[in-house]
Amino acid sequence: MSRFVMKDEIDVAEFDWGNAGMRISPPSTGCTTFVAMDVNLGPGGGHPFHHHPDQDEVIIVKSGAVTQFLEGESRT
Repeated sequence: MSRFVMKDEIDVAEFDWGNAGMRISPPSTGCTTFVAMDVNLGPGGGHPFHHHPDQDEVIIVKSGAVTQFLEGESRT
């Protein structure tokens, strides 16, 4: 399925650490290994540690800094 996904079409879920909106996900595209989300974290915020062993992930930081973990290594 091919289609444009515009920001105002995204359902945004609110959490105590910020919010997240799914742009690309298995239900909308059929792709099982790639997701794209718009995520906003408040200053000093973060979400509980988790991992996605069967998915690819790209992180683009528009402002501020985040620490990401990959196979026991971390980068800020």
